[in-house]
Amino acid sequence: MLIVSSYPTNQEPVVIYEGDNDSGSYGVPPAKIADELKQIISAIHEVLPRTRVYIISVKPSLARLDKWDKAQETNELFLEMAARNDKLSYIDIATPLMDTDGKVMDDVFVEDRLHLNDKGYRIWTAAIRAALMAGEAKYE
Repeated sequence: MLIVSSYPTNQEPVVIYEGDNDSGSYGVPPAKIADELKQIISAIHEVLPRTRVYIISVKPSLARLDKWDKAQETNELFLEMAARNDKLSYIDIATPLMDTDGKVMDDVFVEDRLHLNDKGYRIWTAAIRAALMAGEAKYE
């Protein structure tokens, strides 16, 4: 009997976007969001121990400016989490969506001022692509 492992030598990365609605709509405390993300990552690593996980920061939005401080706290916890684990990387998509004055860009959202428009998604995609290209190059 020939058994072939379904796991590649270098497992594919996983990209997770977590916390936007939790911090924005539901008022979930940043520590709880980070703890739940740790549980998700633990579950991934239990099954796929070599998998690299990329954590996307919570994005700013004009609709949730009043909650941006909590989202920033969440992002700090995500960044700290990634700094302590070589299988985790943090992707900052918040900074590219800010103008030179540090304010949320006003031309990257659809009418609801929450969801990104085409320009916003181009910025989002470029930030994620750059992080993945840099982080994954050594595994090619």
